[in-house]
Amino acid sequence: MRDEIVKYLGTVAHSTAKTLSDRIGVDRLEIARELNAMHAEAIVEREKRGGGGNEYVYWLSRKDDVAMLEAAVGAPTLPAVRNEPPPMPSVVPAKADIDATEQELRKQVGELMGTASTLTAKLTEAEVERDDLKAKVYDLTRTAANRQDKIAALEQKVEQCRNDLAALGKERDALNAELHGAHYTCEQLREQITTLSAQMAAHLPPVGKSVADALRPFLVDGQKIIWREPFRWHDDRGVMSNHYEGMTLEALAEAFGYEVVIDCQLAAIIKPRNREPHDRESNMAGTAEAGARESV
Repeated sequence: MRDEIVKYLGTVAHSTAKTLSDRIGVDRLEIARELNAMHAEAIVEREKRGGGGNEYVYWLSRKDDVAMLEAAVGAPTLPAVRNEPPPMPSVVPAKADIDATEQELRKQVGELMGTASTLTAKLTEAEVERDDLKAKVYDLTRTAANRQDKIAALEQKVEQCRNDLAALGKERDALNAELHGAHYTCEQLREQITTLSAQMAAHLPPVGKSVADALRPFLVDGQKIIWREPFRWHDDRGVMSNHYEGMTLEALAEAFGYEVVIDCQLAAIIKPRNREPHDRESNMAGTAEAGARESV
């Protein structure tokens, strides 16, 4: 290492311990110790660098001493000359140089320790953040798994609902088919009923006329029989004027001045009741209009 220091200082006017450390590739503390030793042996000289601070610049001592050292190490760097070098600054005691270097190194060590402390704090924060992220990832993974299970369960329910809906659709189609058949059957029954009703109407006398015939044994003088048929009331002379089918016996009696002797709903025995002609005509007109509306 000393040989490298001498070789490098032989090529420059002066240099610092930091520059020597960078150029030679040796730890700065080792360079400083070797320079102190070389300074104690008067191989190099030094002075504080201008601009303040505790850093020193180093240069080789007298050229003849350098030549002797080079001959000893077998690696000459500069031709030996006997000329005296220019006056150099006074030499600082070796202990002061060591103290200054140690102080500077302590300062740098303190800075490095502060940097290391800061980096350690940041590393701790990063580790805490990493652990928080891991916990969040775990929670999200567990939540995702739970939701996946719920989604699977919902998909099963959806599939079951689809199956049930398909079954209901088949049942609906079957019911619609049955309903269509029932409608068809009902239409056939209606047609049969209509046919039978027509046949019965053609062969059977009106019910009202049958009831009227049943009442004839109870008929006395001054009375007559009326009976209900489709659209009109009838008597023995035929269709009665303004006597609509929808009118009840009470309405007929009120409108036409009848007194109902026997009421069988479909037929009755009535007799006239004494009333003023004008009132009887008014009641007949109003009652006839109401009966017409009911018949319609």
